[in-house]
Amino acid sequence: MGSIGRHHARILERSSRVDLVGAVEVNGAEAGLDRARIYRSWAELRDRAEVDFAIVALPTALHEEASVEVAGDGVHVLVEKPLALSQPEARSIVEACATAGVHGAVAHVERFNPALIELKRLLQQGAIGRPVAIASERSGPLPARASDTGVISDLATHDLDLIPWLVDERIELVFAQTEPGGATEHVAAITGRLSDGIVFNTFADWLSGQKVRRVRVLGAEGTLLADLMAPQLLYVGREVEEIPLTTVEPLVAQFELFCDLLEGRSDAPIVSLDEGLRAVATADAAVRSAREGRPVSL
Repeated sequence: MGSIGRHHARILERSSRVDLVGAVEVNGAEAGLDRARIYRSWAELRDRAEVDFAIVALPTALHEEASVEVAGDGVHVLVEKPLALSQPEARSIVEACATAGVHGAVAHVERFNPALIELKRLLQQGAIGRPVAIASERSGPLPARASDTGVISDLATHDLDLIPWLVDERIELVFAQTEPGGATEHVAAITGRLSDGIVFNTFADWLSGQKVRRVRVLGAEGTLLADLMAPQLLYVGREVEEIPLTTVEPLVAQFELFCDLLEGRSDAPIVSLDEGLRAVATADAAVRSAREGRPVSL
């Protein structure tokens, strides 16, 4: 359990809807919990406590093994993004949950950012007319988890998920470029096209000293500009207008909807495993595009 896992533990501890029976910490950390609830393996936790669902918040390279094991024990699972390191690994998780008949979802938490929720609502209302282009930027310092993946599969998967989600379309073409040299990329510029012809561009890097999270949607009748860190949403037309947002912690909103799903609300707008698989497939295509120097269709 890394830093995001500790945040999940904090939210579970404060929730009136669940009891946090334990956490698996393979590296000996405490996750902010008492030692009686810290286990060294999933098998140890499963043998000693009754578990209804589990949150997999491990290094991405371990997602497939852990998620398949949890699902195989008949336990519902929420997997941190990205769903897996590769499309075959992600598909393995999807198939394991389907075979076991358990619910699975992916923690693409940016979908629950207040600025993006309101941005999508305004798009659906036609606030800027027909969307023409979407641009995003996601920058920050190199994280410790970067040893097993590059910036496309890790950081850029946020945007490769949320860009098509904002307009309810699919990415059908990507062309990516990365910095030369190195086993894994730390800088990526990805451009492409959505299924209805909307063009997009996303830039991600692990070389910036300051975190930046921005999304801009250009429409025929105006622009919506979201700062996901603030969060803030601006409508840019003849004048600039700041749109009021409802304050909510995205991780809490995501968790509440996952609980709704487990309690029988089949239409709970949680990120499905199939959507998580599409984001991983798009990232795989972008990595291949950068390596081969050509556009890749999905």
